[in-house]
Amino acid sequence: MQTFCQEFGAPDRLTCDGSKKQTGKKTEFMQQVRKNDIDLLEFDEDFQEEFSNIVSNDDIKEADEEFTPEVFDDTYLNMELAHPSGDGAEPAFARVTKRFRDANGLPIGTAHDDPILDSRMYEVEYQDGRKSAMAANAIAQNLFAQVDAEGNRHILFDEIIVHRTDGKEVKQQDAFLTTRSGTRQ
Repeated sequence: MQTFCQEFGAPDRLTCDGSKKQTGKKTEFMQQVRKNDIDLLEFDEDFQEEFSNIVSNDDIKEADEEFTPEVFDDTYLNMELAHPSGDGAEPAFARVTKRFRDANGLPIGTAHDDPILDSRMYEVEYQDGRKSAMAANAIAQNLFAQVDAEGNRHILFDEIIVHRTDGKEVKQQDAFLTTRSGTRQ
């Protein structure tokens, strides 16, 4: 109270809840009230009614229901993936569009520094418009598999089924290096 009066000036009238910590005869609060000649109302019905009024509207979400700290550093959102399609054809390209939430609106899963232990769930949208769910650890595995240390994108494949040549390839018997001493290696 003393700091308040020094910084902002003493109010003419002050309402308090009447607690003994404030209104006890020898409290610092009461000393400041007397010193600054403040009209103290220990109980004001209008003030108490307004102070105790709780506005509750189920349509208005609580602030903590909307805010999730990991949203600001969620590195998977808007990432592009080359995900193998189930039919064995070329990989399907998709983009991570949003994080899934449960029935209460809370994010599903927990972020973890170790991608294998990251249990968050995301929606991915493929180029053809279909959407599906994908776990954060699967997204991380896909991203690590297709990008090198310099940021170049690579796509892994399982096998080479058929290949052809034009006759200009290096044959096995011609695959050698000659050193300065003339030795073939």
